[in-house]
Amino acid sequence: MNHTHIVQWNSQYKKDRLNGSRVKSRAASQSTDSSCFSRFTQRLTNSSPQALRMRNFAMSTWTILCLLMPLCSGRPTATDRLIRDTRLLARTVISRIQEANNQFKPAPSLVLSGLDLIPEPLKGNNVENLGTVDEALACFIESLDTLQMDNTLQIQTDVKNLKVLVRSLATSYGCSISRCEKAHRLKKFLQKNSAFVFTIRHVILDRLQKYLNRLLRTLDNPKSCRAS
Repeated sequence: MNHTHIVQWNSQYKKDRLNGSRVKSRAASQSTDSSCFSRFTQRLTNSSPQALRMRNFAMSTWTILCLLMPLCSGRPTATDRLIRDTRLLARTVISRIQEANNQFKPAPSLVLSGLDLIPEPLKGNNVENLGTVDEALACFIESLDTLQMDNTLQIQTDVKNLKVLVRSLATSYGCSISRCEKAHRLKKFLQKNSAFVFTIRHVILDRLQKYLNRLLRTLDNPKSCRAS
């Protein structure tokens, strides 16, 4: 046997011994796992009725805790998500209004009788409830629909979607829902003064923006309309 054959034989012998050790180790581990499982199964089988009742009680308690964990994990509720979506859409509308109103500035000397029909937010630190906000949005929608101006179509769509969100919130807080009571008079005013459509549109969007800023404050701490 030459030197090359001896080296190859030694290398193969070492590999065989190493593989054999691994097989034995795996077999021993499986035997240990099987033995532990057998002892655990036997312990469950031989447990007394009282021990089994205690184990079942512990498992039931753990199941209840697992079910309650999602409720205590701080996940946002449906109302929280609704407030978040309303706030996000209101800010989007405000941005659109700012862009639209920057395109036209009305003459400061122009005065129109009847602009008081367009809703304005409450003065001072008074916080409106979501029911009155819903009614005001209905009046703004009526105004924009009457004007029918192309550059406000997206704002109209956003305000209508915003009203749906506000109405859902108002309902969840027990606030009464009502339509725009002055819609008929508002529509007649807008039709009568159609020659000043750009000025009126600017006033409507300006007041809508102020109203939405007030809405954002209302959403920070919504007031329940339910009797305490």
